Amino acid sequence: EEQIVFYHKMMSNYVYLMTKYNIPTLFIDFERMVTNKNYLFTTLRPLLEEKQIEFEFFSKVYDDVSLSCKPKR
Repeated sequence: EEQIVFYHKMMSNYVYLMTKYNIPTLFIDFERMVTNKNYLFTTLRPLLEEKQIEFEFFSKVYDDVSLSCKPKR
């Protein structure tokens, strides 16, 4: 219970500061991020376009990282 209250307080403070100081923020669904590269690319598109990163390059890196991070059985 105490952990949940702490988390809510922390998130509340974060959202407050974000809006007060106009800090651009992206909220990403972790489960979708690790299973759907199209979702992640679309969500990060403004940042990726700024760095001129196209989907083909992003996709290759995503696949490489996904392979290297899979748990070994």
